[in-house]
Parts: sequence; C-alpha cells; structure tokens
Amino acid sequence: METFLVIVAIVAAILIGTLSRMRGAAKVPALFWVALLASGALPMWTGWQVLNPGETVDEVRVTRVKDHRSFNLPDNHSLLVTARFNDEIEDKKDENSYKTAYSFTIQGDGWKEKVSGIMNIRQDDAQNLDAIAGETISESGKQKSRKSGSNMQERYQLQGSGKVDLLVSNYEGTIAKALLVEVIPSPPSALLLWSACAFLSLLGIYFEVWHKCDKVAGDLAGVAFYAVFLADGITPMSSFLNIASAFLPGMFLGWGLVAGLGFLAAKYKASVTPRKKEDK
Repeated sequence: METFLVIVAIVAAILIGTLSRMRGAAKVPALFWVALLASGALPMWTGWQVLNPGETVDEVRVTRVKDHRSFNLPDNHSLLVTARFNDEIEDKKDENSYKTAYSFTIQGDGWKEKVSGIMNIRQDDAQNLDAIAGETISESGKQKSRKSGSNMQERYQLQGSGKVDLLVSNYEGTIAKALLVEVIPSPPSALLLWSACAFLSLLGIYFEVWHKCDKVAGDLAGVAFYAVFLADGITPMSSFLNIASAFLPGMFLGWGLVAGLGFLAAKYKASVTPRKKEDK
C-alpha cells in the first residue's frame, strides 16, 4: 500500500496544479474535466494492478541449469520471477556472489520465447542478507525488501498462452538459491494503454489550441503516459525510487513531445486563421 501512495502523490501533485490553473479560466468545456479525471485514473488503475496482481494461478521453482518445468499459462497472465536469496554470501570478494543471471526458454503450442534477467543485491546490504532472505509478505511468499539498487523480481508478458514448458538455459551466480516462477494476472495491455494515452494526448492538444486551456496537453499526456511505464517494468517488490522514476519517461513524452505538438498546432492555427478571414 505504501508504494501505491507514491503513484497517488505524483498524480495528485500534477492534477491539482492543472485544476487550480483551469479553475480561473473562462469557458473550459465539460469534457476537459472528464479527460483530466481519466488521465489521473489510468496510472492509478495500472499501478494498483502491477503492485497487487491478484491470486497466483500456478507456480514452479528452479535452481539450476537444465531444470525443466511445465505449467499452465492462461490468457492475460504474466510470469513473475522472484529470487530466493541464500542466507550468506559465498565469497565476499567475488562480484558473482552478489548476483544471479538467468535465462529461460519457454515453449507453448506453436510459439517459443526466451527471457533473461539478473537478480542482485547491493554489496552494502550483504550484512542484512539473513533478514532479507527470510521476510515474506504474502501467501505466495514474495519477499518485501524494496531496497533501491537491488533487484529481486521481474515480470514477463509472453506472446502465447496455454500449457507451456520452461527450460533453464542459464543460471550463473550464487546469490539466488532458487527462482520462484509464478503465473499472475497481467496489467492492462500495452496496446490498450498506448491507445488511451494517444487519445488523451489528442484531447489535450484540442483543449489547448481550440479552447485556450493553458498547457493542458502536456499535463494530460504526461500523467497518462505514467501508466505505460508502470505496466512495463514495475513489480510488487519494486522500490519507491523505481516507482517514482517510472514517471520520468512519461514526463518527457507528455511535456516534451505532446506539448511540442500542441505548440506547433497552435502556431499553425494562428497562421491560417487570418487567411480565412481575408478570403471572406
């Protein structure tokens, strides 16, 4: 719940600023307030789903190269890979003792995919490894350490579904004594999120250019795009910094690309409007 409040705080800070700026503006269309609400709801809805994915459908555990597991992957579900850290560092002078690199080859009916990742812990956290390794927060056993700089969990959206076979093709490093692979409900699809962001961006440009709503294109788009990057890399164990930094790409898209397009649209409208009056 604490990490979800980071998302709420970021969204609220932007939208309150937009709201206070628009309250004094004349002739703000009613649709603008609907769009403002939708742009804020999109990242909060997505953020809640990635941080609280729901019930685990299936799970397997792997510990070495060539481990082979089979499980069921329903439609609209993802793989959540969580490291189970060793109780102690094998060799404190060896960098590989603080990380585990892995690769899975996953095959279903008519499709095949490979996923890779690295689980690691910061060297200055090694003295707390016993506590980190033993902490759990849910029935499925997810560890609750969210230290920035460490990585204990990854989520993967695969291209297929159904009965799948998983083969461990790489397992290097000694920090993880095992990797737990869970099947969990997926967040909203990338296609849905990008489409919603594009629609809200166009609405923002329309309000800014044709209704003189000052700087709202960047606000609507920047907040909405936050949802795309929350769904792309955030997991239930992501740190506060990870969740906050997921806002940065959306910020650049919103207040960079979309706001720039709004500026160009306003310039174009201003340049053609006098010509229309002259023609009349």
